[in-house]
Amino acid sequence: MSDYNETNLRGLTYEAAAAVALEYATALKKTEQALAAAREEESLWKRRVALALEKGMAELVAPAEAKAAESSAKTAALEAERADLAAKVVRMKEQLPLLKMGARSIDTDLLLSELTIAAGGVPGEEEKYSAASKLDRELGNAGADAALEELKRKLSGGS
Repeated sequence: MSDYNETNLRGLTYEAAAAVALEYATALKKTEQALAAAREEESLWKRRVALALEKGMAELVAPAEAKAAESSAKTAALEAERADLAAKVVRMKEQLPLLKMGARSIDTDLLLSELTIAAGGVPGEEEKYSAASKLDRELGNAGADAALEELKRKLSGGS
């Protein structure tokens, strides 16, 4: 999986993105703890190599050096993993404020209520007013049609 896809939080809700970022931050902390333990182990084996050399115990030097090299390789791998995770966490944290801003949306019901109040109406009765105005328009159209028919009759009968 590419690094971009792994750290791209678009399409997630703010809460889901924050949870993903938290998982990576938790993994980063665990890796840092493992790295500290690996550095301590590496240091321990290097001290043992030095002690074996100091005491003249040649038979212990080679195994201690092998363990020190093994610990050193483990430390290097953990350092690389820590750097990778830290970079991913930074990229995710940069995206979180943008997702939080995008999560803010307009409450359409609240907006309708506010507009109704501003127009002098009563919130919650918008449909009633809408139906009443529709009925008024239909009756007005019917009255206009009747007046037009009456005018036509007068004009045709008067000629």
